[in-house]
Amino acid sequence: ARMICHTLRNREEWKEMPIVVTSVQASSAHKSAAIDAGANLFVEQPIPRSYFIQKIKELLTKATRGNDRIRSADLGPVKLICSDQEYSFPIGDISSSGMLVSTEKELDQGVVCSMEIRLPNSKKPIKIDGEVVRVLKEDKNNPDRKAGLGIRFSKFKGDAQKKLTQFLDKHSS
Repeated sequence: ARMICHTLRNREEWKEMPIVVTSVQASSAHKSAAIDAGANLFVEQPIPRSYFIQKIKELLTKATRGNDRIRSADLGPVKLICSDQEYSFPIGDISSSGMLVSTEKELDQGVVCSMEIRLPNSKKPIKIDGEVVRVLKEDKNNPDRKAGLGIRFSKFKGDAQKKLTQFLDKHSS
């Protein structure tokens, strides 16, 4: 860990990158050595996932998703209503804070939409308002990069948030 920290701290392009060192050996000597070598955070393993994420969030002082983003093979298309236009797009992946829909249709960033998502074993779709925050164009050099829209959820209607959270908890790894 010392050598890696030292190398990262001495490369100009990585100088400001936060470094997190994890170890199953949690002696104060190991922790001190990692911090002295340039690590920003030392974490003893095993550690509960939520605690680990909390510590990294504190280090980065950035918001992160509460749940993992999951591929939505279990979901059908999302019904999206934007500017009085109705669309139906396949859901690429989804989290508690937003989703990626697969489409070559380009909507402007900032467009506000209403969505209906049918969760498995649910009689009625959940309804959520959101905003287009990202427009992805297909990258022919990267077959994993498909065209799509990143949508951030802004308002859950009824018990939509509870139902989505239950779905995500059940299907996330």
